[in-house]
Amino acid sequence: MNEIIFFENIQKVTVGYQNETILTIEGNVFSKGYDINPNNPNEFINISSLIEDKNDRIIEDIVSGFSSIYLLTSNHNVYGIGSNEYGQLCFDSKTLKKKEKPILMMKKVSKIFSGIISHHVFLLNSNQ
Repeated sequence: MNEIIFFENIQKVTVGYQNETILTIEGNVFSKGYDINPNNPNEFINISSLIEDKNDRIIEDIVSGFSSIYLLTSNHNVYGIGSNEYGQLCFDSKTLKKKEKPILMMKKVSKIFSGIISHHVFLLNSNQ
């Protein structure tokens, strides 16, 4: 039997090839999928709580890439987590060890964009 989980105060939902991600009105991000938690891909985890800088834990926007998730913080920083061919965002199960925290990708970003199940993400900085 499949478990049904309900979240209150949902602001946005994104779906990648191997992930499902929910942004709450409070700025928390919950995600599940093989590229987020390969040991238990059906378990939602709070990705925003994994960001080391506590000042960046309030998330304003999210987008999903093909096997990755990008988080825009209230401080205008973008973090990425997930898997890709070379393991830069989180892990490559064939060659690299898993990293469990989102990495800071860029500062002073005003908007993030991604196509449906896209292999690319676009960042608009504060200078546009």
